[in-house]
Amino acid sequence: MQRTLASRRKLWLFSGFALLLLALQILHLPETLNFTAFAFGEPGANLSVIYLVRHGMHPNVDFGHSYGLLGLLFSDIWFRITGLTPVAYWAGILVLELAMCAVLAGFAVAAELPGLSILLLFVSFPIFIWVNYFNFAHPIEALCLMAAVIAHLRGRYGIALAAVAAAVFARPALGYVYGFLLLCIVLLK
Repeated sequence: MQRTLASRRKLWLFSGFALLLLALQILHLPETLNFTAFAFGEPGANLSVIYLVRHGMHPNVDFGHSYGLLGLLFSDIWFRITGLTPVAYWAGILVLELAMCAVLAGFAVAAELPGLSILLLFVSFPIFIWVNYFNFAHPIEALCLMAAVIAHLRGRYGIALAAVAAAVFARPALGYVYGFLLLCIVLLK
């Protein structure tokens, strides 16, 4: 009975976060699919990198790439399925953000947050899940770190370390710090 209640609560929270995300995405659609961003900015570089990789070039050998290879792997698979277009890029970001909404709902249930804290999550939602990510590496890193925090909350340190390692392969930044913290916690236990 308790498990059914938790899964029902998680579904309601996910639905609320997803609806809020879709509303924000629709509001920001003109700036997200802006020609200038794809012609001269980093969102367009996502398309260019995949084009270069498909034509036999190697990241950080033939051209500079400041992110990890997990984002390139996701990009290549996603663009093979959907096509190499700005709308496909936007849809990929939306899929990753919906996964973040699911993980966020899982966090709220796992942490047994009270109603006021959940209200605070909804109010601060646009701050911690961006509407317009510049590269697939950013939401993948955030998603992996969110999954690591939930695994950490549940005491599953092996899964948390694996998620942190994936975050480092997406974008070598915050994953190093959280990974070091997790290693210290595991060593102390």
